Amino acid sequence: MDTGHTATVLRLKQFEPACAAGPNLQNLERRYSTLLVEESSSPLHGGMSYICRATTTDGAVVAVKRQLKSSESDPDLARAMDEAGEQALFQEYKSLLAVSGEPGFPRIYGYGISDDGPLILMEWIEGKTLRSAAPLLPHEGGGVAGSVVCAIGTEVLGILLGASNGSRAIVHRDISARNIMIRTNARTLEEQISSLSFDLVLIDFGSATPMASQMGSLTAKTGLVRFGTPAYAPPEMLTADVAYPEEVRKSPRVDVYALCSVLYELYSGKTPYVADGSWYLEKRDHAPAPIVPHVEGDRPLCEAILSGIRADQEMRPSPQELKSALEAWQGKKPAPQRKDDATEEQKGQHWSLTRRAFFICLGGAAAGIAAVAAARSGILSGISFPSIPSASAKDDGGTEDSSASQDGSDDASSGDSSAAQTQVSAVAYAWPALDATSGLWGLLDASGSWVLEPSLSVQPGSWSQSGTPACDGSLWGFVGAAGSWLVSPAFKALGPLSADGYAAAQSTSGLWGIVSSGGSWAVEPSCLAMEKTIHNGMVPARQSSSADSWGFLATDGTWTISPGGFSALGSCGDNGLAAACVSQTLWGYLRTANRSWAIKPTLAEARLFQEGLAACRPNMQDSTYTLIDASGNRIAEGFADMRPFASSLAAAKDASTGSWGFIDAAGSWAVAPAFAALGDMHEGSAPAQDSSSGLWGLVDASGSWVMSPSCSQMALGDLGDDQPATT
Repeated sequence: MDTGHTATVLRLKQFEPACAAGPNLQNLERRYSTLLVEESSSPLHGGMSYICRATTTDGAVVAVKRQLKSSESDPDLARAMDEAGEQALFQEYKSLLAVSGEPGFPRIYGYGISDDGPLILMEWIEGKTLRSAAPLLPHEGGGVAGSVVCAIGTEVLGILLGASNGSRAIVHRDISARNIMIRTNARTLEEQISSLSFDLVLIDFGSATPMASQMGSLTAKTGLVRFGTPAYAPPEMLTADVAYPEEVRKSPRVDVYALCSVLYELYSGKTPYVADGSWYLEKRDHAPAPIVPHVEGDRPLCEAILSGIRADQEMRPSPQELKSALEAWQGKKPAPQRKDDATEEQKGQHWSLTRRAFFICLGGAAAGIAAVAAARSGILSGISFPSIPSASAKDDGGTEDSSASQDGSDDASSGDSSAAQTQVSAVAYAWPALDATSGLWGLLDASGSWVLEPSLSVQPGSWSQSGTPACDGSLWGFVGAAGSWLVSPAFKALGPLSADGYAAAQSTSGLWGIVSSGGSWAVEPSCLAMEKTIHNGMVPARQSSSADSWGFLATDGTWTISPGGFSALGSCGDNGLAAACVSQTLWGYLRTANRSWAIKPTLAEARLFQEGLAACRPNMQDSTYTLIDASGNRIAEGFADMRPFASSLAAAKDASTGSWGFIDAAGSWAVAPAFAALGDMHEGSAPAQDSSSGLWGLVDASGSWVMSPSCSQMALGDLGDDQPATT
């Protein structure tokens, strides 16, 4: 406990006990009505709350988790931030209630209200965090001894398995070295080390969520996107734009990834990743550096740890599978082989982490496509554990050879600039589509004809007469209508070409810049993160690792809005307004011309302005979307989801039926909801998913099929696909 603290008296106006109190309610209220709180000069805290030690009226020691109040000078902003904080603290209380008293979790006493706001009363854990205890654990070969690492991993997995059973099951979602405590009030740390039996407790449930889908999530209710600790969290927890977020973020494999990252750090002395730019992209696109075993006998342990640090969630072991592998290494019992009796179609289903890249692979070629996608993410094929270098091998950190990009040039052109001449084509727009027969991607125009025949294993970007972003399996370049490379693959990532011929691009060094249609750098790579779509001659970008450092970079290399003050920025709309986030939770609309607020940041979510209209979520407590104009006036509300306007129509999801249709500028249904999914209208057509077959085709403005459903997947369009997200 920090000795630099002051004691203050805290009186509760209201107290809700964690369990049915019956006739003892008055005694409990009296016990917790007045607390002597030790306000530490360096309190234990997360992003929106902190923990203090306190003493009750009868001398019992408890922990008090309190909300951090907003320091914003703007009263509207401060009020909105405090309301969001209250929602987050109450959600954490409900998560803690679900596991209170279970082994490995703190006991919860109740939820109280004071003059300073809400608080949680819980058990005070005497001990050390794993972060502070790590230097005291037995070491060998540059890290903690394998037997100790295995014992800690097995114990945490047992705790997680206890939390994942029953109707009140939860996922922690922020396992880290600071959120695992070794309790020492019953046994000393030395005693636990000698017995290889650790008394561990998981703390900080600010990101936890119930697994039962009917209970919903805090993100859905309030718009608060809880990201995990970047060094340990899986890719799906490090971006706000994830396909099927309710499913992937409630999986126990989220905790498996984070725990294996903790074990990796204990064993090797370093975390699996050190990101100079986007943690999400680094973890999505690259496998962690192999672990060098301290001794040859540690090889199965290292393999088990690495098996959980895979970008594809479905490729990770379940908590039980990982626990069995660790116990087998300990010699307790044989590890059962992981079952692999899925059908070829099931094996081929690959759910990607980004909205534009997710697809369902159907047919006999599906497994091969999934393998290509897995290779791009640095995932080893099959279900076996990754291979480990011999104990004598040097650990070079696993970095890629980027010598070709060290001079900063990263010229992506093939050397013959004539190869990148503008194509002559009447096609104005085309959608990436996955052919159900071949299992390959191509481009469909508004009539349903193939502009680019299916020939690509990875989903391409949107069509441009000057070139379409495409991937050869590892790097990106531009292809033409004939399928030939106009700009050879040389980028780690590549956005669509804007109307004036520029695209956001990530060099092989990991930095972002802007390239022309010929593949040469118009703006040299210098940004750590950048949205992929350039709108109105500018793109959101940041050069600093600070969370609040986004700005707008123009295609001439100047900053239209200097970096700083924004947690995230969306693309600039057609009226010069851009969605902007402050304090990582509150959204508004910024005038890019003079950096002033057109709509103050009090919204739960804000999306791209197109044709003078935008979708937003005004209320932290309501998960539905509202259509607003540039003055913030509400046109229509109550939609489950909504895309930006295109050709005077916007795809919208009906809250009552869950089906998609088109709304007009008045917010009325122009095409009644009848589709499983619906994209943007271009050249009189829009991609649509048939509710019966699940296949995709093209519909016109009346909802009639222009091209009958025959594709396994189609991209929705290039409007709003890069939804603003912190990285």
